[in-house]
Amino acid sequence: MLRLAVLLRDRFSIELQAHKCGFDALREQLVSTSFIALQGQRLALRPSGDWRLLDEDAAPMSDDALIVHLDPHLAVIRDGFALPDREMAGQLDLFSLPKLHGPASTPADALGRDLSLARRRSA
Repeated sequence: MLRLAVLLRDRFSIELQAHKCGFDALREQLVSTSFIALQGQRLALRPSGDWRLLDEDAAPMSDDALIVHLDPHLAVIRDGFALPDREMAGQLDLFSLPKLHGPASTPADALGRDLSLARRRSA
């Protein structure tokens, strides 16, 4: 929500206070939608102030609207929290070890790193 608000304020010079009710309704709509389901979606701000989620393959709207593609914003959030792409949808790892420790270049490197961590913990 914050990324969308900043985008509208900074890039389009839209006064956010006038759209408070629309943002509240959008927040309720987004709470019931999974993060992965938002990928590939567009968000349309209509002149009436209401928001509508649109699929990428949805027909163009017949009335005026400001369209925001969500994928670039979702990518920033996804990368910051190590969340999966749409292609990787399914069960999430509790801890993403490559994200925490960086990928090992070879299995021997990974084994050496695991042993050094074990030594530090036992010390």
